Formats: sequence, C-alpha cells, structure tokens
Amino acid sequence: MISRRNYIVISIMFLILFFMFQFSVVMKEHLNDYTTNKYEAAINTGLTEDNVYTLITAENAEELPADRNYAVYIGDADKDATGQVVTWWCTYAKKALINISSLEEYSIPDTHLPEAVVVEGSTLNLETDGEKLLSMAEQGINLIFSGLPDSDDILNHQELWELFGIREIRRKSIQLIGMHLFEGFLLGGEAIYQPENKEEERRQDLNLEVPWFVTGEGTKTYLMGFLEDDSVKDEELPAIIWRNSVKQGKVFCVNGDYLCNISGIGLLQAMMAEIYSYEIYPVINAQNLVVANYPGFANENQEEMRKRYSQSQTSLFLEVIWPDLVSVLLRTNNQLTCMITPQFEYYDENEPDVEKIKYFLRLLQEEYGEAGLSAETMSRTTLVNKLQKDDKFWNEALPGYSFLSLYLTDETKIRQTLATEHLSKLRTIAMNYEKNTKPTVSYTHGGVTLQRGTSSGSEYTYSDDIYTKCMETALGYSNIVMDLTSVSYPESDDDSWERVSKNISANVCTYWKPFETFAMTTLSESDQKVRRFLALDYSSTREDNLIDLKIANFEKEAWFLLRTHDESIKEINGASYEKVEKNVYLINAFSSHVEIEMKKNELYYYEEKG
Repeated sequence: MISRRNYIVISIMFLILFFMFQFSVVMKEHLNDYTTNKYEAAINTGLTEDNVYTLITAENAEELPADRNYAVYIGDADKDATGQVVTWWCTYAKKALINISSLEEYSIPDTHLPEAVVVEGSTLNLETDGEKLLSMAEQGINLIFSGLPDSDDILNHQELWELFGIREIRRKSIQLIGMHLFEGFLLGGEAIYQPENKEEERRQDLNLEVPWFVTGEGTKTYLMGFLEDDSVKDEELPAIIWRNSVKQGKVFCVNGDYLCNISGIGLLQAMMAEIYSYEIYPVINAQNLVVANYPGFANENQEEMRKRYSQSQTSLFLEVIWPDLVSVLLRTNNQLTCMITPQFEYYDENEPDVEKIKYFLRLLQEEYGEAGLSAETMSRTTLVNKLQKDDKFWNEALPGYSFLSLYLTDETKIRQTLATEHLSKLRTIAMNYEKNTKPTVSYTHGGVTLQRGTSSGSEYTYSDDIYTKCMETALGYSNIVMDLTSVSYPESDDDSWERVSKNISANVCTYWKPFETFAMTTLSESDQKVRRFLALDYSSTREDNLIDLKIANFEKEAWFLLRTHDESIKEINGASYEKVEKNVYLINAFSSHVEIEMKKNELYYYEEKG
C-alpha cells in the first residue's frame, strides 16, 4: 500500500514532469521558426568573386616577386591533364606558376629557384632531357614526374636510372594483387588496398598492371605494390610512388596516372611536406554531408514503392530513410544538407503535400540541418519549366524561406537556374562526384560558388579512398554528395534503401573518422569558408624555432595546415590549433598575423623553407 503522503508526492512529480514536457514542446514550437533559413544570417561574408586570389603567372622567375614561392610545369598547362591539376594546386596553395612548353626552353635561374618542376615523364626527349634533368636535381631543384617513360627507354639511358633512383627493372609489366599506402604521406594514415574477401573485391578498382621498378638506396616509397609471390622481399616490391635524393634535389616519381585528376593536388601538397622542415598552407576546413533529391513530397512511382517497400514514397522518406540518416549524424557529428524537390514528375496528378514539407523542415532544423533545392527531375520537362513550377509552389508554401544552395548535375545549365526568382539569394551549387581535372571549389556565374562532390558516400572503392585522402590533405575538405534518385526510382535490388543505407552507414562512419578534427558544416557554412579560402593570400618565414605567418585578404578567420617532421607547437599567438594526426596541426587564425613557436622532439635534417 502507498501512503497518502507518498501518493501526493508521486502525483506532484508526474504533474511537474508533464508540465515540463508540455512546456518544452510549446517553447520549441514558439521559439523555432521552421519556415526560415537560420543560416542566412549566420554565414554573412563580404567576400565575393572580386576578392578571389588570382593565380600569378610569369615566363621566368625574374618577373616574380622575390618572396613568392612558385612551381614550373613543363608542357601545356591549359590542355594537359597534369598541367590543369598543377594550375589548381598553385591557385589553392597561393603559389605562382611558370609554364614552359618544353624542357629545352627552360632556363635554370641563378637565384629564386622553384619549389618544384613538374614534368610529364612520357613526353621527355630522352636523348637530351635526361642529362639536363639530372643537372637540375644536382643544383637543388626538386623534380616531380607524372608518369614515367617506357621501361625499355629507361633501361637504355643510365642517367634516368640515377635520376629516378631505380636499381633494377625486373619486368616491363607485372600484375599486382594490391597496394600499400604508407603512413605519414597523405592525411588519413596507412591503408592496405588488397581485398580479403568477395565483398572487398568490389572495392578494387586500382590499375594493378605496372612496370616492376625496384628502387635503390636513398629512396623513400610512399605507395608500393603487393605481389602474389610472398617470397619477394619488401624492399624489392614494385614501387608506385617514391622519392629519390640527388645531391641537394628531391625527385618524386609517380608510376601511373595519379596526377591526372584533381586529387593530384593532394599528392603535390604531400610532396612539399616531404621536402621541407615544415610546410604551412591554407585549407577550407569543411566536411559536408549532402543528400540530394531527398525528400520529395508527392506520392509518385506508387506501384514500385508498394511492391518494394509496402508504403508510399513520402512515407519511405520520412518514416524509414530519415531515422537512418539521423543515426549516421549521431555517430559522426555531421551536419546535413538536404537538396529537396517538391516532386519528381510534372505530368501526373500527384501534387506535393505542403504540410509534409513543413513537418520535414522542423525535423531538419532540430538536427541543425539545412534545406537546399534540387534542379533534377524524372520528367521530360525542361529545366526552365520545372524551376518555374517549383518557384510558384515555393512562393505559396514557404514564402519566407531563403534557399541558399542548389544541387545540379549538368554544369552547362547553371545560367538557367540563376534566373529563377526563388533562387535570387543562391550562394552555392553542389555537384555530384566525378573524377576529372575540374576544380573542387571555385566561383561560377553570378558570383555563386561551386562545390563539387568528393565522394558519393554509397560507393567507396580503393581509388575513392585515395581521392578522399588527397582532398583532405590539400584542402581539409570533403563533400559527400549522396543522390537518392535511384532509391525513389530503383532499377535493381542494389538501389533498394536497405542496401544503400547499409553502404552509407558503413562508409561514412568509417572512412571519414580520421578527419573528425575538421569542421562539420552545412553547404552554406562551407560556402563561407570557401569564399574566405579563395580570397586569402599568405606568406610564411621561419627563423630558428619561430614561424611567422602573414595573411592578406583576411576576413575574421582563416584555416591552415601545419605539417612538420617530429616537431610540435610550443606556443602560438594570433591563432589556436588542434592536432589532426602525428606531425599535422590545424591552425585557426583569428588575426592576420600569426606567430608559431615550435619545439623539436628529435633532430631531422631538412632544407629550411625561406
């Protein structure tokens, strides 16, 4: 029996709990306006395309400022895939670029040497270029070879053996069973690219047929091949990416096409960190998770939805997919940007449900997410017609909501989208993931930024892993763009949400874990960081243990990566910092002048960066 006193106490407690619960719900409804985009005011920046850092180019070093670091590309930087990658690397890292059509035309400067000369190895004139390149390395010029000459040509030119650090050419071509990426080169740590089961075999998409180069003393291997013959010693395994030392110069060899898409900017930046005692360079510091074409608010493709999911499309979006996405957010601390579409089809009787839109926006805001728009459709209607109909719908359903981001798969249609009334405040466009030489972040028409995907999220191959590591190394940036159109209109069992969800959860919660130090952002927050990154310029010098960093075109804050060789930060002024991994620090500059005092853990002999 419960005494009267205890009964009264328990009753009062229940009343208090009931009141608190009801009060919190009422207050949340009252204080949160789900029909406005809270990020509109939070991401204010005065930086536009007019403020962007413009790549400095010149015909020779004498035309450049004496304190400007620069690279040289031998070839056609506008047409060559490697040349385009080098151009964007210099743009992002704020270096100058000298482009020389052929090595024969390159005159070695007496002073102000380049940080690196990048050469397309397959285009070398072996009768004349070998000796000149060897002489350049001996004078202290760092060389980077994108691809190597044919193994027979190397075999017949002794100066190339010495230049590349090749001790032996075992075979002209051999089939690998996997590769080993060593720790300390790219951010994200060591990786073994060798399938251990049938599930892993789906991830293997690397080129495993390579020449078998055995490197000699004085070389350092960063990416190495595995052979089926496990009796071969480690030092004799095929080298894929390595570095050779030739007197004062460093020679980097890339045995493959790894510098032929935009992820090559990460390899180039990692090479710079291997040359000098320290390397400091600007990064974006943004990790985006974008779900495109989700959700829709009209019950479409009903027959397939009932057959596959036993429920409507809108129920699938809100009752099944949404909880799974929230689970990923809770495990990773990501922030979500949903690129929504009112409907996928425009020639049927199904119209979007306004109440479901408002309900979803409340769910999204409670998870600190943001809504953007998708320009994609499953109808044969034109983009202009779709946007016009959507525009009319949004003006009626959400007149106060400012859509700041857009998902688009066809870059040629950007101008059409910008003419839409409801996109008048558009600040950034997200695009799907493609491996090409196009810039990862840039400005497009009308001063809008373009943020390309760096991963699809649902598929993650070995080359995707290298791509991700390169993007994080060069830019501290990731843009996972997951297009769920195939879930709404599945063509096979692989498109079912059950399988897609399993892949997304496994990939996003695993392969981005090493990069949790970087900021988790919505697309609008990332846009602000991109604008600041594209605008800034900087210079750094070092005297003894003090690094002096000066930032131009600075707005409120800037982000840098500092890479060292077994040194750590003792004290920092004008900024704060976090450790990303061993010998890598994320610097948050809140002043245009930053001083970093370093302390040595062990003594290493590297060339000081002036």
